[in-house]
Amino acid sequence: MTVHSIVIQKLLSTNAHLGRRVAAHHFKVYVTGSRNGMSILDPDKTLICLRNACHFIGSLVRHKGRFLFVNTNSLFDEIVEQMTARIGCANDARWRIGGFLTNSSSPKKIRSRSKKINLGSTQLPDCVVIMNTDRKSSVILEADRLQIPIVSLVDSDVPLDSYRRITYPIPAKDSIQFVYLFCNLIVKTFLLERGRIAGTKETAGGETTRSNTSKRRKNIGEAAHVECSEIKTQTDEVTGPYESVVPTTDPSETKKLLDKLVVIKLNEDLGTTTGLTGPKSIIGVREGLASLDSIVNQIQSLNSKYGCNIPLILMNLLNSHDDTLKITEKYSKSNIEMHSFNQGQYPQVVVEDFMSLPCKGQTAKDGWYPPGNDNVLSSLMNSGKLDVLLTQGKEYAFVANSDNLGNVVDLRNNQKHGGLCSLTVTPKTVADVKGGSLNSNRRNVQLLGLAQVLDEHVNELMSTEKPMIFNRNNLWVNLKANRRLAEAGVP
Repeated sequence: MTVHSIVIQKLLSTNAHLGRRVAAHHFKVYVTGSRNGMSILDPDKTLICLRNACHFIGSLVRHKGRFLFVNTNSLFDEIVEQMTARIGCANDARWRIGGFLTNSSSPKKIRSRSKKINLGSTQLPDCVVIMNTDRKSSVILEADRLQIPIVSLVDSDVPLDSYRRITYPIPAKDSIQFVYLFCNLIVKTFLLERGRIAGTKETAGGETTRSNTSKRRKNIGEAAHVECSEIKTQTDEVTGPYESVVPTTDPSETKKLLDKLVVIKLNEDLGTTTGLTGPKSIIGVREGLASLDSIVNQIQSLNSKYGCNIPLILMNLLNSHDDTLKITEKYSKSNIEMHSFNQGQYPQVVVEDFMSLPCKGQTAKDGWYPPGNDNVLSSLMNSGKLDVLLTQGKEYAFVANSDNLGNVVDLRNNQKHGGLCSLTVTPKTVADVKGGSLNSNRRNVQLLGLAQVLDEHVNELMSTEKPMIFNRNNLWVNLKANRRLAEAGVP
């Protein structure tokens, strides 16, 4: 008997595969059949989701993240208490008070409750772990509003509104046996990661710090500039004419392709050049509609025409997240599936001693900066949404700027694509000032930006005298292939 068979047999012994009732449409991706009015959950998909959740919890343990464990079933109290005692986390029951998370930064709002409980620290958790979602709780709503990742067991009767807010759903019946198994895996994940941290510190010692400092100095001191003489625009081997791709005329084939697609809009571009401080996507374009409204209408049109389900995901900056939520609230009851995640941030560095600003005691917003659009896949992965999309059968992502309404879903750009990614390019014109051009001079074809060119050569690059291939700022990404590269440690 293989290891996989043993693990599946262990899951079946906990009755994790027996759902409470026939699953709704949003949960059918985890269902393999039904019997006697109950859903039969696919144990393979349960195992995949369980592994992804443990991997995410382990990554937070390595970064000393804070956890909040939520249990609304008294039958699991002893199991959860034993788990939290072994991993050294407080079994905090303050979540039972409505507004505990969303009001944590405003102690005055809950001062009247201080007579009943000791509020203690007001630090938000980095992850919320929920043992059962069938009991009504405001924790899911509050954690989702604060963009706190949620790991939760979900059964076939989980409401759609709750399911859409869970970052790492684990499809399984919340029986006592499975909850015990889940808590046991959490304990082993904690102990394993802490053991690795202790072993690294013991073997590496101060050498790790010295190595990281030297790498930091090297990365900061050496900018990756490209000379104009090194730019080569002959990219015939990797480009082809748009007319050569024949679109499919079969509606069923189109539906299959669209069901594997997710649309990601980069919502991190602020309108600072026009004197604004918010994201460009919420600026009115025509008849009271903003760019984001037009994007939603485009996706709704495709979903209605082909009967598919294309989710829309927004990548926000931390300081633009609240503004985006205001305009997306009106779509909360629509039939389009919308999610968002925040782009990663990196600390600013003091040139004199090569130390990051947070290390210098400066933790304000000015101490951090967004890395750019190339961070979209790693941010999507770190948010946990990539694993969720893969379990839902999504294979491709169409990535584009949220304020560029000309970039629409066109399957011809991805129809013959089987590699890691592809993008749409066009000959450069006078209007193409900002953006990137293709450079095939080095080992691989790269996207060349103005920041990589020395100041004295910027005008030469921006002119149209030198023929160049210009990027149209959209990208088709193979999610499975990029996930495999990330697991292999390829940046």
